[in-house]
Amino acid sequence: MSHTHVAVVIDHKEARVLHADEHEVVHVQAHHHAPRHKEQHQHLPDAAYYADVAKALLDAEAILLMGAGTAKQELLNHLQAHAPGIAAKVVEVVTIDRPTDRQLGALVREHFAKIDRMRGVHVSS
Repeated sequence: MSHTHVAVVIDHKEARVLHADEHEVVHVQAHHHAPRHKEQHQHLPDAAYYADVAKALLDAEAILLMGAGTAKQELLNHLQAHAPGIAAKVVEVVTIDRPTDRQLGALVREHFAKIDRMRGVHVSS
């Protein structure tokens, strides 16, 4: 099944893939615990983690990447290098802190409504 609007809320510990079609936000999938570089205590990009997230995006038509840190950009870099067809569907990258589920749903709907207007897509309420 194809999902028009898909949002990914990602950090280095978890990715939540949200289908935001028909004004509903549904939690679909969670992933991973990323390895840390022992000496620097920093998260390292994990290709397997980002590949798993990419698989969850295969049926997306428009993707919104969201998160507080660098993981959203690392995911975009991974998609550009390993899944350019999926990367081409990323319509916006948004820095957010830690919204509640209700705030997240509203934020996702707001961003996709704006994106749809910019693309000339009419969505009825």
